[in-house]
Amino acid sequence: MPDSRTVLLEAKDLSVAFRARGGQRGEFKHALKNVSLEVRRGERVGVVGESGSGKSTLGTVLAGLRRPDEGTVRFDGTDLATLSSGALRALRSRLQIVLQDPSTSLNPRMSVERIIREGLDVHTRLSEADIAQRVNSAMSSMRLPRLLAPKRPPQLSGGQRQRVAVARSLVLRPDLVILDEPVSALDMSVQAQLLNLLLDVQEAADLTYVFIVHDLRVARWFCDRILVMHEGEIVEAADSETFFERPEHPYSIGLLAAVLNQPPAPKGRTQ
Repeated sequence: MPDSRTVLLEAKDLSVAFRARGGQRGEFKHALKNVSLEVRRGERVGVVGESGSGKSTLGTVLAGLRRPDEGTVRFDGTDLATLSSGALRALRSRLQIVLQDPSTSLNPRMSVERIIREGLDVHTRLSEADIAQRVNSAMSSMRLPRLLAPKRPPQLSGGQRQRVAVARSLVLRPDLVILDEPVSALDMSVQAQLLNLLLDVQEAADLTYVFIVHDLRVARWFCDRILVMHEGEIVEAADSETFFERPEHPYSIGLLAAVLNQPPAPKGRTQ
């Protein structure tokens, strides 16, 4: 049955090339090759593949942080390439990205509270009372107690830092969040806590997620649709149940075979 939900993010024929290290002069390696995709409102789209497959490059292009060499990205019908720097900056309040390593994306000299409110200072003209309410709400949604507000990132655990990074995105009340390997550095129990919180927030705020992940067990548990990347291309796209039960591309079949004997992804919702 066709999906009637509105297309929120659309990419067509994206290509990105980098100068190849150690190669001959003028030799380039494609990180993305003619990538096209659609993400509909309310989806949790998983982008899977091995390291070097182009997943993170795709994430930065979709978020408007990197311009593709070729192709277009449209968010809610707007071509990102047509926007001025100011208009693109304003749009980013609706289109957020959470990077893989919070230790590099969070300013170690800023408090948790200041990190989370920073986007509100840039993108809104809210009163101090409204900003405080938004910050408290974002911290609560990520189960970050108020006693952590004056702390700095080096004083937090890895799981707490990642939740701060997510709260910093959620405080702007975006429509779509791109999550680049948000649980890869966390142990399984902390992974489960963060994933459950992300599901709770999605239900409460009608969010859409693009979830970049290399762990297929996590993808199977969290995502409702899967895009498989290999050498800069999307080689398979299917709903999660179909992909895990009946993969079609040889690369997908190989990926799944590699994890068949591993323990399942964490199950159960945090109460």
